[in-house]
Amino acid sequence: MGNKNLHEADLMNILIIMNHVLTDPDRVTFYNIDGRHQYIKRGIQRVFKSKNKVFYFLNLVLTAIQLRRHYKRMNVDLIISGNPRIGFVVGAINRISFCKTAHAVWNFNVHHVYTGIKRRLSSFALKQVHYLLVYSRHEQRIYSDMLGLAPERILYKYYSGPYLEDKRYQSLKSAGGEEYVVSAGFSGRDYAFLAAVAEQMPDVTFFVLTYPSVLKNISFGSNVKVISGIPEVEYCRYIANAKLFFLPMKNKETANGHIAIVQAMCLRTPLLTNMTEGTKDYLQPDINSVIFPDGDVKSTAVLVRKIWTDREWSEKIVNQAYQFARERFTIQKEIEAVEQIAASTGGRR
Repeated sequence: MGNKNLHEADLMNILIIMNHVLTDPDRVTFYNIDGRHQYIKRGIQRVFKSKNKVFYFLNLVLTAIQLRRHYKRMNVDLIISGNPRIGFVVGAINRISFCKTAHAVWNFNVHHVYTGIKRRLSSFALKQVHYLLVYSRHEQRIYSDMLGLAPERILYKYYSGPYLEDKRYQSLKSAGGEEYVVSAGFSGRDYAFLAAVAEQMPDVTFFVLTYPSVLKNISFGSNVKVISGIPEVEYCRYIANAKLFFLPMKNKETANGHIAIVQAMCLRTPLLTNMTEGTKDYLQPDINSVIFPDGDVKSTAVLVRKIWTDREWSEKIVNQAYQFARERFTIQKEIEAVEQIAASTGGRR
């Protein structure tokens, strides 16, 4: 009985505020398989239906205000908000209303280091947030400086996703794969470089999975096909069945590309990318990935050919990458991060 009471005393009510918690409730992640705590799931309410950035921000503010009014009624011990925008608004509302409930921002990642008024506002809003969770050591350093937060308040862990443990992703790969190169994502990508590489090899088909707005002023040859507006599972089907995943990154300031790297390794597709400060924690050249030299179109095209034709070599890299993923990208690692945050924020407030 004593152990049971102790266990119950340690349980926390954790409010999750993320965009997708209600739209994809079966998604495998920490908040629906962690039996250690009680999770209260809340998405962003759409008072304004427009996708305009101003209306999205207003929806965030209204959601944060409504939730702030009900923390006590919901008996919230810890808030985990899902990205910098949500974290900023929730942090600001909590701060101006003198809220003391522990708050952690999950998946804190920005495209550029903030300056000027944006930097000052962010520092104000996030000053009392207990933790920012990031996916590279590089981000630990730059966000600590950018926001004036102690380094120990910025937690680093590998990005994890549903790709290893969600059955929807486990059955995507077809026997033998298909004859194309895939590239995917929208933040910090260098698709102009991809266009130049694809031009060197007109006999190879490239699929680019991204938003058309990302490709402004980029001209592709006829061997490059752009695909947008598809569900994530279908998006991952293209990755799982490609001969290789080509990930050209241009963001050298903060960090992008974590999700794409994790997807490639978990879905067993050879990864060809360039090394950046924000992704180097994930990359072991010629072990779990192949690294192309920045800006060198011809050498990169040669590497594409090598991965394409040398199946024994690329299969070895795939197997080593998958092992790397199994050791680092599981949902259990997310649960351990939640436990660390829960333990250090001191339980009920």
